[in-house]
Amino acid sequence: MPNFKIHQVHQYLNNLSWNRGGHNFKFGADLRWNRSDIFGGNSAHGDFSFDGQFTRVSLGDFLLGMPSSAALTSLLIGNMRFRNFMFYALDDWKLTPRLSINLGLRYELTSPWFEKYDNMNQIDIRPGGTFNQIVPAGHCGRSWSCRSLVATDTNNWSPRLGFAWQWSPGTVIRAGAGVFYGGQGSLGADARQVNNWPFNRRVTVTSTTTRAALQLSDGFPSGFLGGVDRPPNNLNWAVWENKVPSPTIYQWNLAVQRELAANLSFTAAYVGSSSNYILGSYNWNGSPPGPPATEVQRRRIPQWNTVNLVTPYGSSSYHGLDAQLERRFGRGLFFSAAYTWSHSIDNISEQFGSGGGGLMDLRNFGSSRGNSNFDVRHRFIASAVYELPFGKGQMWMNRGGVWNHLFGGWQLSNLASVQTGNYFTITVPNARQRLGATGIGDWWPDRVRDPRLETRTADLWFDKGAFASPRDPDGSWRLGNAGRAILSSDGLLNWDFGLMKSFPVREGMSLQFRWETFNLTNTPTLGTPTVNLESPDFAKVRSTFSTPRQMQFALRLEF
Repeated sequence: MPNFKIHQVHQYLNNLSWNRGGHNFKFGADLRWNRSDIFGGNSAHGDFSFDGQFTRVSLGDFLLGMPSSAALTSLLIGNMRFRNFMFYALDDWKLTPRLSINLGLRYELTSPWFEKYDNMNQIDIRPGGTFNQIVPAGHCGRSWSCRSLVATDTNNWSPRLGFAWQWSPGTVIRAGAGVFYGGQGSLGADARQVNNWPFNRRVTVTSTTTRAALQLSDGFPSGFLGGVDRPPNNLNWAVWENKVPSPTIYQWNLAVQRELAANLSFTAAYVGSSSNYILGSYNWNGSPPGPPATEVQRRRIPQWNTVNLVTPYGSSSYHGLDAQLERRFGRGLFFSAAYTWSHSIDNISEQFGSGGGGLMDLRNFGSSRGNSNFDVRHRFIASAVYELPFGKGQMWMNRGGVWNHLFGGWQLSNLASVQTGNYFTITVPNARQRLGATGIGDWWPDRVRDPRLETRTADLWFDKGAFASPRDPDGSWRLGNAGRAILSSDGLLNWDFGLMKSFPVREGMSLQFRWETFNLTNTPTLGTPTVNLESPDFAKVRSTFSTPRQMQFALRLEF
């Protein structure tokens, strides 16, 4: 079923600047009314999973029509709204001819998402007398907090501080720090309470050790989704933590820039950040490890299937050292070379990124702390533009005529990039069957030794023998200790090259010829190896990430 959406933003923006003495004051306000209307349903035609539980081959289970899980939803209609109120004041203060200070303060008030007609609810999962009761939107009034079922965060103050100081002729020191806030805008309707019964009915049934979720040839039984008067069993719920602070990012930096010669400078900088209250979600109702036959009984609320709890459990940190050598364009030459040595750590994967690495143990968020999936430890980039010294106004053949048309005006350009690879997680399949658990994200194996190899190839990217199935001496399965995002994929080596020349046609008009080559050396970047411990291709790379060499020619008429 396709999803139809209408997005509108009504924005009122105003900025004011005021100069007085050495001060440059700036003030502003940004007010936004956001609308997101939704019509669709991600499983309105049914969603079936086959994991090889009955034949040990997923395709075999499919041919027999025996899914491990089956899901069906009704149509989802939502009229979502939220508001933004943002204000700031800033002062760029020229304290002395050699010292400038930047002072700022920003305040943001963002409403939680609410539904225009209050077609939202959620079950109460907090201990107490209202546990497992349905709480409707607007049950306590018309405030944002009551209509969204999430407390409004009103404490989003963002101070900013920075300075630039000319320490000596040719040397400048810059530093800055600030607090920044994120939002919830990228989360779709699936994760919000408008997706709950009776406004949207989502039912999922799972198989047992001896019985499939349903027989595919029979389809979904009559009344599978229940009605709007009584919630059916095995219902899925979207629940939000009552207090959800805005994602908070603290950033700071320190840079020293030195002029080495005319048009040539060197910059060294340290950049750091710490992010807190990053939104994540997990199956709060997922069962812990135990006998597969009693998985349903070990859920916190056995009558429900998944209770997807959205909560700000995520955190991350970044530290980086940047060094850059740059020559401004002059005498026909420009070049820049930059190197970054950095490390990013978090306990939550990117919302729309690759690499996986979700929570393995919902009782221990800290166990998922590791390298970020997007972490690039080393990165070097070099670029240059060079005008060949031939033709009119150049060192050689400084004349017009045919020689200038043939050899003058040629320009070379290139961009070279070298970096280490991203990180990935080793996993074990079939956690639900073996652990009897549904509260598991990525299930890790045991790590028995260092899996890194001195020489990595596409047929053996890491030491397969460094990992083992997580089992106790009695043969029972358990959670592994390998950790999240512990190995890196192939790095990048790419060189782009260009050749360009402009031919004057007449005054004010020229014809430009361009020849550009991407990945000049045709160097492949291998993809992520197979991470499934039990796959025949475990530790092997069967794809490439890079684009093969490409060339393009172009003519451009400028006038």
